[in-house]
Amino acid sequence: MTSRGERIDVITSNTLNVESAQGSRMLLKIRQAALGKAADDLRAQRESLHEDFRHGRIQQSEFQKLLLQLLVKGKEIQQGLKEIEQKLLA
Repeated sequence: MTSRGERIDVITSNTLNVESAQGSRMLLKIRQAALGKAADDLRAQRESLHEDFRHGRIQQSEFQKLLLQLLVKGKEIQQGLKEIEQKLLA
């Protein structure tokens, strides 16, 4: 025979598993929105960088270095978005 405490643990555990699955989906959607915003911010930074370069505010070597950094971050964000989309579809 199980004690009352063990029964509560089992009930709580089962409830948490259901809530966890729903919570995980919600967290994935929140993460997806955050990555989308980060991608938009990165796009704006890239446009600003191009504008600075066109107007001679930064040198070509600095422009290339910063652009490469932005491209790498953008690729990481896009990969993260793909992974989240796959998880949400599963």
